[in-house]
Amino acid sequence: LDAGSWVAMPTGSPQNLVAVWASGPSDIFASGSQGTVMHYNGSSWTKLTTGTTGSLQSVWGSSPDNVFFVGADANGGLVLRYNGTSFTSTNPTPHALRAVHGRSPNAVYAVGDAGTIVRFNGTSWSAETSGVGTNLFDVWASPAGSVYAVGTPTLIVRGTP
Repeated sequence: LDAGSWVAMPTGSPQNLVAVWASGPSDIFASGSQGTVMHYNGSSWTKLTTGTTGSLQSVWGSSPDNVFFVGADANGGLVLRYNGTSFTSTNPTPHALRAVHGRSPNAVYAVGDAGTIVRFNGTSWSAETSGVGTNLFDVWASPAGSVYAVGTPTLIVRGTP
């Protein structure tokens, strides 16, 4: 936003929204509590049916038909993957997930409680060792290869390929 103004965009959702990702101005996803995922098509918001009531804390996508949402449900860390039409769900860890980011559809990382790091290789999720036991709150995957995660207390961990 450059010298513009902010305008409220009511979604119609009664649930709190805590994360947003967009591939462009006509393709925006927002997620939050009770499994809520809202999609904006450039003119209106629509609630998508996710099949979960888990809390969705973060969202990242490589394209509009490859979007990842992470959080937690009764089974532990939750990952929803949206293919442009529907969601698939998995619980790759017993610990809540707090953030997701990737550098490609085949290199997606999610981080969370108790030092949890899981990686998606395009087919399946696998655990990676962070070397820490504290909660990780955000992650960023560099296009060049390194992955950075932050947590408490004043912690940064880096993974390299």
